[in-house]
Amino acid sequence: MPHCWRRCRRFTGRSNRLSKKNKRRPNDSYHRNVLIQSGGELPCHPCPSWQQLGSFFALFHTRTIMATRCLISKENNDGSYRVIYSHWDGGPKGVGHTLLNFYTNDEIIDRLLCLGCLSSLGRYIEPQPGVPHSFVDPAKDTTVAYHRDRGDSLSVYDLESEQDFLEWLRNSFLVTEYLYVWTKEKEWAFHNKRGEKLSERVLLSSYFKNAFQNEQT
Repeated sequence: MPHCWRRCRRFTGRSNRLSKKNKRRPNDSYHRNVLIQSGGELPCHPCPSWQQLGSFFALFHTRTIMATRCLISKENNDGSYRVIYSHWDGGPKGVGHTLLNFYTNDEIIDRLLCLGCLSSLGRYIEPQPGVPHSFVDPAKDTTVAYHRDRGDSLSVYDLESEQDFLEWLRNSFLVTEYLYVWTKEKEWAFHNKRGEKLSERVLLSSYFKNAFQNEQT
């Protein structure tokens, strides 16, 4: 059995025995999807190293947030998009709330996107001066990035148009549940309907306003 299959089987808790139906083993793309769907924090790698597995289980035991995956993007004035992936707590009350309250201008959003794919989004892009920070033991309220904090390859996705963005979403192996867009109107919007027009989205400010009104009634 290839070493990467053994590793994936131990990581996901799934057996890779031959299927009685088709008598063949799953391919590498299957393992990649299994790892992501199981919360493996490996958007750029089909198989984790033992060091990465140790990092994941350390984070799993120290965090209470959920592995709700999302994309964070910025719509540029020329109609192009810059996109990154974020692994943890990607729902409106997690990543959405953080974006709405702490990432509210082009400069800070550009700095965030330059980090590439994220493990988790915090209110701060960088740790406060003198505060230790690492992938396994991040500083409080600080963003954790795969490239900066774990040494992975930098992954930033630049799409030339909305059509390219939608095509990329349909073909990407990244399994995400929410998409956040910093629009040309300088507002955060989101939607969770994969593959639909990006214009069919909800403003985050409206979402929280409606949620607050519903709580009061």
